[in-house]
Amino acid sequence: MLELDAAVLKNEQVSSSFFVLTLECAELPNVSPGQFVQVRCRDANENAPFLRRPFSVMDQRGSEIDLVYKVIGPGTTHMSRLRTGGTVSILGPLGQGFPSRPNSESKTLIVAGGTGLGGIYYLAKSLAAQKQSVEILYGVRFRHEIASSLLDRLGVPYQVVVEDEHGYMTDKGLPERILSEYDRCCICGPTPMMRAVADYVSEAIPAVEVSLEEMMGCGFGICYTCPVKRSDSELFYGACYDGPVFQYESIAL
Repeated sequence: MLELDAAVLKNEQVSSSFFVLTLECAELPNVSPGQFVQVRCRDANENAPFLRRPFSVMDQRGSEIDLVYKVIGPGTTHMSRLRTGGTVSILGPLGQGFPSRPNSESKTLIVAGGTGLGGIYYLAKSLAAQKQSVEILYGVRFRHEIASSLLDRLGVPYQVVVEDEHGYMTDKGLPERILSEYDRCCICGPTPMMRAVADYVSEAIPAVEVSLEEMMGCGFGICYTCPVKRSDSELFYGACYDGPVFQYESIAL
């Protein structure tokens, strides 16, 4: 983990709700799909919001990284005001990402909801680069939230489920697939969505992995504000250092 000042290259609004912040930071090590960074969402001379905010690394291209976010509070409001030429302080890379499964014959179903696209985008890109079969099922609440430009540039098959038109993932998208054809399902998004999708697919797909969207105080395991209940005991994992990616069967989501 490093604390670094990253240069703002671009801050692009990609749909009515979502932005992509592109940063340049040559000192940042290679990031594994599913890892995240903690962003200081305020100016250096300010004291609020005091805590950093966690954001999955949506993509990494050499010294550049992308972070997807939605403006929902003072921290992300500050992020939306960042302009080219500015800098932002980040901590990273942090957490445990998706385990590598170098099987060219495997078929992966990726399910994301809202900003959960940031948690699985880099994974989809990496699997496609390895010539593995991958499909994306992406859910948003309203049609105007679809970030089509991000999905199109991936170059992998995808389907969008719009909640106010189609219902939930378990109503459309998942029922249209033969789930037993997939070896792996990777999920990121709101907890109720992840739980419903994981429960739906877990009997048919042998490996189900979830990337949790948890609020974290520190991001590296000293504040204990992101507990995740273990499924095999009364103990807890830390989402930031044991995760954010977990085998679904290992946690009580």
